[in-house]
Amino acid sequence: MQIELRNLKVHEDMSDETLCFSATIYCDGIKTAHVHNTGTGGCNMYDEFDRKKFAEFSAFCKAQKLEFAFEQKDQVIDNLIDTQKESKWIARQKKKGYTVYSLKGEKPGTFYVYKAQGDLITNGIRKVHGSKVTFY
Repeated sequence: MQIELRNLKVHEDMSDETLCFSATIYCDGIKTAHVHNTGTGGCNMYDEFDRKKFAEFSAFCKAQKLEFAFEQKDQVIDNLIDTQKESKWIARQKKKGYTVYSLKGEKPGTFYVYKAQGDLITNGIRKVHGSKVTFY
């Protein structure tokens, strides 16, 4: 199942105990549900658009190997939000002219930034780290 978050709005300034956000969930291209969290603690709230697809989404989430054995939907959504936030951060760094890379074997989400771009930079980083490096 392909799950996508569209119209994601994250409100860091309104986040207290949990992340305050809202988004629309699309499963296999079908508008499935609206999800949001007020940021004051507690679980995400879901408003279904397509009951059948939402049931499939719930079953998919339950089948995933996740950190905890409860609130699987929330964990899947949180992971998608983290991925989108990470992608936007990487895009901003690249737009500033920085080289962004990670190393295999490091903790996921660990990135390195070099304050320049170009073949000379990437070749130098590759020379030091070899096949462990992944550029973004």
